[in-house]
Amino acid sequence: MGRSNSPDEVLSPRSAADLNRDAGRAPAMKPSTRPVSPGPSLLKRPPTPGDGAGGGGPLGGKPQAGRNMLATPAQRLRQGSQMVVIQREKPPTFATRVKDGIFIGTVHAALDPGFIFTNKITHIVNCAGANVMNRWEGMGIRYLTFNWADADVSIVLDSKDANINRICEFMDGALEACEGVLIHSVRGGSRSATVLVGYLVKKYGWPVDVALDFIRRKRPEINPKPAFVRQLKSMRKRAVRKRNQQRETVAPAEDEVVLKNTCAPTHAPRPTGSSSHPARRRCPDT
Repeated sequence: MGRSNSPDEVLSPRSAADLNRDAGRAPAMKPSTRPVSPGPSLLKRPPTPGDGAGGGGPLGGKPQAGRNMLATPAQRLRQGSQMVVIQREKPPTFATRVKDGIFIGTVHAALDPGFIFTNKITHIVNCAGANVMNRWEGMGIRYLTFNWADADVSIVLDSKDANINRICEFMDGALEACEGVLIHSVRGGSRSATVLVGYLVKKYGWPVDVALDFIRRKRPEINPKPAFVRQLKSMRKRAVRKRNQQRETVAPAEDEVVLKNTCAPTHAPRPTGSSSHPARRRCPDT
């Protein structure tokens, strides 16, 4: 007689394998303990029209014309799996010394007590007063605050030059007392850069492009909005027109000469009457 299996009967591993083979199924396998790395199939996006063999997509055929095969590290597109790697934006520099006594920086520099007191900052131009509080106002630090938004509609440099005149007077007062000035916004790239460029244009008569180039050599991340650059160029035209009407000939200041010699802009204006080529030294007669 055949052997009957009761429901409560415990099968040995051998009998379980026999039953699996009789039923036409593969024998059960032990799960692997090896780590499984996510292959390209786990990172694929849903297929789109044009993907697939012969369709010019990543799964077969030739790549589509115009597709970026070698993208930058910030946005690298791997054609085989359609995986996009996006690099995080680099944070802006904490603060940058433009010249002795003048700094441009972020909101973190304006709120950091170590930076403020180590660099003897006594005057702060706050270009984002609607977003950043004047933290040290009651501790002997003087503020010149503007509630500008980082938008094209903001008027940083007005047509009467009232703002830039206040800024120059405020900063020159600190420098004459051998004290430090910090110009800051939130990221130290647009509003504060516009103020600093305006100061250099107003004080030294530099063209806007020269002043921008000078500051970018020290702080490459500055990027004033196009509307702010137009305001700077309008201010420069007014200053040149006023100087021509008054027929003023201003000799370069001592600190301007130092700036040009230590970090000369590419297109820095040359003093009047100077030659573009250095004078050749004459050899003494023998």
